[in-house]
Amino acid sequence: MPKKISEQTKFAGRIFKIKDVKVRHSNGKEFSYEVMSAQGGSKGAMVAAVDAKGRVVLVREYFPGINRSELCLPKGRADEKESPVSAGRRELEEETGFRAKNFRFLGKYYLSPGYSDQLTYLYLATGLSKPRNPLLGDELEPLKVVLVPLSKAVAMAKAGKISEARAVTGLLLAEQVINGAKRQSKKMKNAKK
Repeated sequence: MPKKISEQTKFAGRIFKIKDVKVRHSNGKEFSYEVMSAQGGSKGAMVAAVDAKGRVVLVREYFPGINRSELCLPKGRADEKESPVSAGRRELEEETGFRAKNFRFLGKYYLSPGYSDQLTYLYLATGLSKPRNPLLGDELEPLKVVLVPLSKAVAMAKAGKISEARAVTGLLLAEQVINGAKRQSKKMKNAKK
């Protein structure tokens, strides 16, 4: 098993820092890796919020890394002392104006563990409502909120029209959970007949 022998911050920006991590491998060879970490913590949350009509709440957001806007699920970093589920609830409200009665954990996934320690917790949110005075976010540009039938959003993801990898994962997992719940409900109804 490789063993970390040193770590040194090489660059610290406003959002990320780059560390040089030196590792000794089991064959005795040493190698330095560059690892990106978020300032203030590397945990974040992403929310697949589905309304009573089966529509998923998406946001159109600008991504500077690819210099274009794309549809994705509401998301954001957890503050230092904030739990991922609290961050998910906050980000859902800040980015979309929705609150959710129900939050279900879908899993946690590393963005790209070869060079980043960023960990995203995915949630399915249901029982949506619009509060009178929603939390205001820190977005530099207003986000456009788009409600799309979940099946259509999944088809868009499969066709590459939604390409943010965490959003694709969240949509696929949300569809799986919702379709499983529908099948279970149908079985229970049929059993009562």
